Amino acid sequence: MNATESQPLKPAEAAATPRTRPGVEIVYRRPDFGDFDGLPKFWAGGSPAASFAVGLFSLVIPEGEKFFIRSVNALRSEVKDPELLEDVKAFAKQEAAHTRVHMVFNEALRKHGFDPDDATDTIKRFFETIEKYFTKRMALAVTVFAEHLTALGAEVEFRFPELRQGVEPRASNFWRWHAAEELEHKAVAFDVFKAAGGGYFTRVFTVLLFGLMWALMTRPMIRRQIAGFKKVRTAERAVSSKALVTAYPDLVPRLRRFTIRYLLSFFRPGFHPWQVDSRRYLEAWKLESENEAVAYG
Repeated sequence: MNATESQPLKPAEAAATPRTRPGVEIVYRRPDFGDFDGLPKFWAGGSPAASFAVGLFSLVIPEGEKFFIRSVNALRSEVKDPELLEDVKAFAKQEAAHTRVHMVFNEALRKHGFDPDDATDTIKRFFETIEKYFTKRMALAVTVFAEHLTALGAEVEFRFPELRQGVEPRASNFWRWHAAEELEHKAVAFDVFKAAGGGYFTRVFTVLLFGLMWALMTRPMIRRQIAGFKKVRTAERAVSSKALVTAYPDLVPRLRRFTIRYLLSFFRPGFHPWQVDSRRYLEAWKLESENEAVAYG
């Protein structure tokens, strides 16, 4: 395994780890990244594919984060642990901050052919449908899985520094801040789900249903975003992903192995988000942030 990748916690270590964040504080921050004025179209290392894919992800975040907060709060009355109740408050504050900054970032994407309004309308309808037809526990299970996916993205951000080469500095700092906070609160939704009586079958069945609904309801919007992105021309020179693969020939196999293992871990009966220890990445990011990588307003 590459030195940038840390081993997951072993079963014995996982059992000894506290229910939630082992020695990790969930901190509410108010970073100031500006308005991303002049953000290049190919801001993600010059790669059109990466710039589009991560940009599309950013478009769905604001309505997604709002849903995550609602789904956790809907069952907070089931939580008796005072520490977890404090985590719920911190979780909501962090997610609200993510919503605000992503809305600013998304406006910068608009000039490159993205349509934030179309994405917002689609994702809002999607989560409203879930809240209408799913039970509160199932809705929270959706959040648990979504938090697993965002934690995966955050782990990739820190474990594979090769992927950050050439990323626009403001965007890099912005995404690393988001990734760090996703790791800090990655277990909150899961712990509330368990406290509310959520079980393995509900968690897995809901995810399968969620995946089907997502594919059906968001595909037209994604196609429109692709068309808009392609329509806007730029003088920027695109960088082929082959250059990165050539420079790091083992990158794709390592990334694929890690992604598959991380995704599948969700379907283990004994799954818990902190079975993957993210602490050293958070400590490194805090030092980086303190060295003015992130300005606070």
